[in-house]
Amino acid sequence: MYIRPQLKQNLNDCREARPDLRRLSPHHLSSKVRRMLGAVADRGRGLRKGENGLALVEVLIAVSILTIAITTYISAFSTSAIAIGREDRRVTAKVLAVSQIHHTRAQAYQTAPVAYPTLTPPSPKFTVTSNATAIAGKDDNIQQITVTVQFNGRTLSLLEDFKVDR
Repeated sequence: MYIRPQLKQNLNDCREARPDLRRLSPHHLSSKVRRMLGAVADRGRGLRKGENGLALVEVLIAVSILTIAITTYISAFSTSAIAIGREDRRVTAKVLAVSQIHHTRAQAYQTAPVAYPTLTPPSPKFTVTSNATAIAGKDDNIQQITVTVQFNGRTLSLLEDFKVDR
């Protein structure tokens, strides 16, 4: 009886997988059993020596590279979020200082030294102070205005300008 080489290979593969089938010979098998043996033997073919497939080392290297890339992305994202928050506070302080200068210049002139009314900051963490001092040896109708904006006690903006009594 002629036995196809593929069937012979399938039978040998099954014998390797299940030692209790070693006594089987192709002559004892029906066509249905031969098809079942072929299907069972084909299941594990991707992991056999010399065949294409991913090894455990390749998978571990790929997972490691992916982990490093994700960690780097998350680190860069959090660093940029911190920098954006810091820059937002600095810009808010600068805008508050300029607004306070304009607000002080719009107030009625008072004799120095005086503290003109301040604007309400957008957050209680911001503190705005405005002082006007007379310039020594100069005209009494000129004051130097100093505006300081702090965030949590740390000075973020210091701006100076002049106010003239007209």
